[in-house]
Amino acid sequence: MKLVSVNLLGYNTKHFLTKCLDSVMAQSYPNLEINYLDNYSEDGSAEFVRQRYKEIHVYPYDGPRNVWYSHLHNWGIGLAKGDYVVISNVDLFFDKEYISECVSAMERHEKTGSASGKLYLTDENHEETNLFDTTGIILKKDRRIPDRGHGLEDTGQFDLEEFIFSATGASTVYRRDMLEDAKMMGEYFDQDFVAYREEVDQIWRGQLLGWRSLYAPTAVAYHKRSYNPVTRKKQSRYTRQLVFRNRYLLMMKNDSLANMARHFPYLFAFEAAAFFYICFREPHLFKAYYQAIKLMPRMLKKRNEIMKKKKVSDEYIRQWIV
Repeated sequence: MKLVSVNLLGYNTKHFLTKCLDSVMAQSYPNLEINYLDNYSEDGSAEFVRQRYKEIHVYPYDGPRNVWYSHLHNWGIGLAKGDYVVISNVDLFFDKEYISECVSAMERHEKTGSASGKLYLTDENHEETNLFDTTGIILKKDRRIPDRGHGLEDTGQFDLEEFIFSATGASTVYRRDMLEDAKMMGEYFDQDFVAYREEVDQIWRGQLLGWRSLYAPTAVAYHKRSYNPVTRKKQSRYTRQLVFRNRYLLMMKNDSLANMARHFPYLFAFEAAAFFYICFREPHLFKAYYQAIKLMPRMLKKRNEIMKKKKVSDEYIRQWIV
């Protein structure tokens, strides 16, 4: 039985811990290493986990402050010993078969590098609903990357196990071999992304190297999503800038010129609409353009390294673009 490391990242999220950690402890998969990664929480999260969950390894981060998802999960993957690594937020909780179903599905399919399940939204009390949070991430012709099914009621429309463009960053099971193969410049997740879209970058890179991403509908979890089209206005300007900027970083690193040319009308329409929206509604997002341009030399350097290892055709990637 292969070892699965479960890496849970928390930052002042003590109010989510009991439900999340109880669901991890109740997993049917018998060979787990559970790691709680704490990012300078000031609400007693690390001590709470230490005292209540003796089986969980608690790792308070002792590096620079104000680092986000990419940096901290890179650190956590370095600590993990498993053949599979679950990268997860603590603002969700799992059905007891979640890890078993994901790992079982990955074992059935050769060259599957990542998998995630059927995630539902939780309500204002963090209780279960029948509304989808995500069933995987879609790559659109204009290069938006929405969550498939988000906000829809489950009527059985996503009950088929299938390969997808990308698993969700809320909770993904990664094959260690894929993480190591797609590692770049010492990083599993690109730390230039800081947060948001870094999981898509990592899995898109994996797709280019021949690794597939799988949707396992029998793996069920429930997620309290903090960022979506409805809540984005409540997020900080910095967060909104990261989300907008990182779309460009994704394309710089991973997209092909041939596929972008094929979808030029969709890209042009999005860029024109985005520009006018920013002018009149959120001018602070012009900073994201500047940041993307500033990072372009680094992204192109990384792109060159990715393309040297690329194993699939542009046509293969194009099958995921809708």
